Amino acid sequence: MTALTGQSTTGDTFTDFFGAAVNAQQFGQVAAAFHAGNAVLLQAGYRDTVLGANQVYAVTDVNTTNQTISLYNPLGAGSAAAGMPETTTLTLAQISSHGDNIYFGVSSRLQV
Repeated sequence: MTALTGQSTTGDTFTDFFGAAVNAQQFGQVAAAFHAGNAVLLQAGYRDTVLGANQVYAVTDVNTTNQTISLYNPLGAGSAAAGMPETTTLTLAQISSHGDNIYFGVSSRLQV
């Protein structure tokens, strides 16, 4: 997070939001946390071949109308599986298709 925000994350804890197939209720929890100014991360699980195994993205926008989440890859374009771009936007359906292989983390201490 330091590379993204310039703020120290020493001692900061990201709480595991969920690691199950993302549904509309969980999408709402992510949206609420993001719109409250909390730092939100998405981590692909170890089996993910689309986003990249264990790849972590910063959530840069949550659009509740279109049910989309915009992501930033801090490692840069092409560093994840399938040559993911540096920034991308996924729909709830696309995120849900990863099953229980997606995790969200939220930090209320580090606000962006």
